[in-house]
Amino acid sequence: MKKITNISLFIIILAVSFSEADIVDKMNDISGWSSVADSGASVTSISSANGETGKAVKIECDLISGDWVQIQKTYSYSDLSTGDSIRYWCRGAGSKNDVEMKMFDADGDIFVSRANGITNKSDWSSTTLSQSSFSLWKDEDGNPFGDGTMTWNDITKISIVLLRGNGGSGYFDIDRLAVYQQNAPGVKTIDECENQINSFGNSVSTLTEAGKTGWVELSVETSDPSPKGGKYYKMKYAQGDATWMIGAGESMESGGSTYDASDYSYFNFYMKVATGEEEPLIEAYDSADGDAKLVSEYGGLKTEWTFYSIPLADFPKVDTSDFKEIKIVFKGGSGTVYMDNLWLSESSSKVTNTGEVSSILDFEGPFNSQTNPSYADQNGEITLTSVKGYSDKAMRITYDFKAGGWLAIDNGTGYSMQGSKGLKIRCKGSGTNFNLQFKIKDVDSVQYFKNFASFTDTDGEWKTATVLNEELKFFSAGNDDDETLDLKNIKEIGFAITKAAENGTGTVLIDTIETISGEDFSKEREGSLISEIKIDNNPFSPNGDGVKDSAIFTYALSDYADVELEIYDLSGELQRRIKATGRIAGEHADMEWDGKDDSDETVKNGLYIYKLKAEDLNNKTDSITHVIAVIK
Repeated sequence: MKKITNISLFIIILAVSFSEADIVDKMNDISGWSSVADSGASVTSISSANGETGKAVKIECDLISGDWVQIQKTYSYSDLSTGDSIRYWCRGAGSKNDVEMKMFDADGDIFVSRANGITNKSDWSSTTLSQSSFSLWKDEDGNPFGDGTMTWNDITKISIVLLRGNGGSGYFDIDRLAVYQQNAPGVKTIDECENQINSFGNSVSTLTEAGKTGWVELSVETSDPSPKGGKYYKMKYAQGDATWMIGAGESMESGGSTYDASDYSYFNFYMKVATGEEEPLIEAYDSADGDAKLVSEYGGLKTEWTFYSIPLADFPKVDTSDFKEIKIVFKGGSGTVYMDNLWLSESSSKVTNTGEVSSILDFEGPFNSQTNPSYADQNGEITLTSVKGYSDKAMRITYDFKAGGWLAIDNGTGYSMQGSKGLKIRCKGSGTNFNLQFKIKDVDSVQYFKNFASFTDTDGEWKTATVLNEELKFFSAGNDDDETLDLKNIKEIGFAITKAAENGTGTVLIDTIETISGEDFSKEREGSLISEIKIDNNPFSPNGDGVKDSAIFTYALSDYADVELEIYDLSGELQRRIKATGRIAGEHADMEWDGKDDSDETVKNGLYIYKLKAEDLNNKTDSITHVIAVIK
C-alpha cells in the first residue's frame, strides 16, 4: 500500500464544521505569561502596552548572544473552584453498580468520590458530588501522588470509573458534567431529592425491621413539584407489626468521617402529606447518640407543600460537630409523605442561591481511544458510543465486567478548539527582524508549532499571523511518546522569538488571539485552488442503519481542476482513493466516502487522515489535510 508523505499533521480535530470565531485571549494583561530563554539570550521585560484594540502583551528581548526566547501561558479551562460541587446527569440499564469520579490536578494529586448503585436507573437523573466528598487517593505505600492538596482550579483530567457492585453487563449514559453551586453562603445541601443519592454521595436508605410486616416505598416523582422545582421524594409506608419506627435515612458521612455542622443552626426542608393523618418525625444522630422531633410541632402538617425549619438546638443530645445522619421516620399507621430539598443553614431563610455554574464536559463526542482512552480490569470490556442525551448528546458506556472489579474512561479538560480551522494572531514589532514561532501544547504535553520567518519587524504596522491547523508541524512528543495533538484539550500557547540572520534586540507586541471560523477559513484560502471544504457527517458510522452511513465532502475550486481524495490510517497506510476529474470552478459535493477501503472492506473504528488534492491545467497543485473519525 502507498504510504502517506509530506504530512506532519497528526491532530485530533473531531468536528470539521464552520463554527463562529472565538476569542482565545484578548491579551489585555500579562497575568499568566511566563518566559524562558536560551543561554545568553533574555526576555528583558514582559509588559502591558496599547494594542490595536485595547491592550497587548509587549515582549522586549535580547538575542545578541543566545538564539531564542519564549513566552508561554497555560490555558486551564478546567477551573472547578467556581462552585462547591460537580453535577452530572445519568441513566442506565443492567446490573446495579457504583460510579466513581476521579479528579487529577496539575501536580499529580488524585481525589475520588463515589455514587453507589446508580448505573441501572432507567430515567435521566442528576448526581451531585460536593468537593468535600472527594477523598485523597494514595499509592500502595500510603503516599499521595502530588502534594496531597487538591487544586480545584487546575484539573487536568477526569476519569469516570464503574466499580463492581453486582457486576455483570449493561450500559451507563452520562451527560452534562458541570461545576455546580450546591450551597449558597451559609448553606449546606443534604439532598436535592433528584435521584436517591445525596450530596455526600450516599444512597438514601429505607429503614424497616427485619422479620416484620412494616414496609416503606421510596420513589422519585415529578408530577407536583415543590416550590424548589424539579423532582422530589414520595415515601409510602405502613407500620405493620414493626416495633420501631420505619422511614428513610440520609447519611452525612463522607470518606469514613462524619460532618462538622457546627457552623449551621437550622435543618430545612419542604414537606407535604397525603391525608394529614401521617405523623413524620425528624431524627438526628451523631456518632454516639440521637434525638427526634415531630414535624407537626413546627407549623402543623399540610397537604400542600410547606417549608419547615427546625433549629438544631432542638436536638440537644446531638453534637453537631459530629453529625452522622438525618432520618425521616413515621410514627404508626400508614400513609404517604412527600419531601424535597433538605439543607442546613445559618438562618431559617428559604433562599439557597444554588445552581449550575459552568460546563466541564458536554459529552458531545465522538468517543475513541485517542479522546477517551479506556481501561478494564481482568479482561472487562468497554465500548463508547454517542446517544441522545439529557440535553443534546451523551456518552454511552456499554460494559461487561466479566471477572474484573472496575472499568475506567479518561476525559481531558483543556481548552477546546474543536470546530475551528486554526488561529489568527495580531502582531506588531520593531528592531532586529527575528523569526516568530507559534507553539501549542495539549494536556498530554504533545507540542506542535508554526514558524513565521523574519517576521518581527513590521515597520510599525499590525500584521496577522495565521495558523491553520493543517499547517502545524510536530515539535515534541508528550507522555508515553504520544505524538498526536488533541485540539479538544489544549493546555498551553507559546510564542518563541528566534534568531534569523542577525543578532540584536527587538520588541514584539501580541494582541488578540482568536479562532478562525469557516467563513474566515474561506477568506484565508482566497487565491488557492481549493478555496473551501466542509464535511457532512464527521464522525460518521458506516453500519448500514441509514443514519450517517457515509461522509460527504463539499469543496469549492477557484479554477478548473482534477480532484483526488485520499484516506490514510494513522500509521500512514493508504486506505482509499477517490477521483473526480475535470471539475469546473465552483462548489462540488461529489466526493463521498462510505467507510470502505480499496479492497471494499469496511475500515475499523478510529481516526483517519484525509487529504483532498487538486491540480489545474497549468499543473498548479493544492491540498488540504484534516482528520475524520469512523465510529460504527
